[in-house]
Amino acid sequence: MDINVKSESKQFDYSYNLGKSQVVVECDIDTQNKGGLNKILTVTGDVIPVKTDCFVGEAKVYGKVNYRVLYLNGDNNLVSVEYCSDFVESIGNAEIDTSSVVMAKLCLTDIDSMAKGDSIRIQAVVDIQLEAIKEQEVEVVTDVENALTKKESIETSVHICHIDEKIDV
Repeated sequence: MDINVKSESKQFDYSYNLGKSQVVVECDIDTQNKGGLNKILTVTGDVIPVKTDCFVGEAKVYGKVNYRVLYLNGDNNLVSVEYCSDFVESIGNAEIDTSSVVMAKLCLTDIDSMAKGDSIRIQAVVDIQLEAIKEQEVEVVTDVENALTKKESIETSVHICHIDEKIDV
């Protein structure tokens, strides 16, 4: 008896690290129009990715840091201010070209503030991790005739749109 093997081609996507970077984003907030500055109470923030552009050999990551500041003005009144700063960071890698599909993961790791006259200087540290999605096509065995086989099911993740797909192995 001949053993007949049937196979078909399957497409798999996986992500891999292209590089990391760190950027310091600064801003100055003028408090004169709200009565000056007496004491900084709290400063919080978060980071938002805006877009990522791919070029030959590098990717530019555009982001925005949002700050929320609570302080006492010259009359000891509580004042709340929101402010945002834009930034651009380039990450180089020879594997990047204009058709690359990349993802940027941004994390605000530190935020510092200091009073400078009637203005507040804020510095935020943003960690950037750049990942790419690669597609790979492989030939998989789908059926074997005239042979003793064991069939199991596994789940794999497709990284674009986070879709789960089941295949039989």
